[in-house]
Amino acid sequence: MRALPFSLAMMKAYLDGIKSQTRRVIIPQPPASTVEIRKGVTAWWEAFDADGWNCGWGGDCPYGRRAGIRLVITEPTYRGEDGLAYFRADDHPVLVDGRHVAWAKADGQPYKVKALPPRYMPRVWSRAQPAMTKDPYPGRIQEISPQDAWSEGIDLAAYAPAVEDHPSPVEAFRDLWDSINAKRGYGWDPNPWAWNIAFEPKELTR
Repeated sequence: MRALPFSLAMMKAYLDGIKSQTRRVIIPQPPASTVEIRKGVTAWWEAFDADGWNCGWGGDCPYGRRAGIRLVITEPTYRGEDGLAYFRADDHPVLVDGRHVAWAKADGQPYKVKALPPRYMPRVWSRAQPAMTKDPYPGRIQEISPQDAWSEGIDLAAYAPAVEDHPSPVEAFRDLWDSINAKRGYGWDPNPWAWNIAFEPKELTR
């Protein structure tokens, strides 16, 4: 299974206990004629058009198929002045088997960079491995409910701290989604299909 990268803001929300869902763009996207994605025969999920015809697309969530499977969350890390690895979200040391690890690759060679984005963090460094609480499922991004937007870890005060009329949770999530995905062509307005993933909040293994 693929590791699940969290941005700095996502990881802080997780550590605060307010993030228990995430949505990830389905790649490749189903055909434009798709109106429903459901469990298939030749693939775990298959796309169907308005007439019920199979669109010829099949896919599977790369983070796991079933509730109970543990995710492997990766997050931003950096090299401390002591040459050891730390998590950016809270400056906590990266521990493996109870030992603070060096800022180095598995072969012992030091990283040449001072910080690693989530997608490059070694899986073995992961301190957050929550179990999925539901089977992941596909859906259009604009189908998100206000409650689900809250569960994404949305902090309304961070979006409009100087005005009385804060955006709704869905509006705040829309802005967050666009900040991450619009430049890749999967913004809110095109309403892309995404994997909906729910997991236990704040499950730290070390």
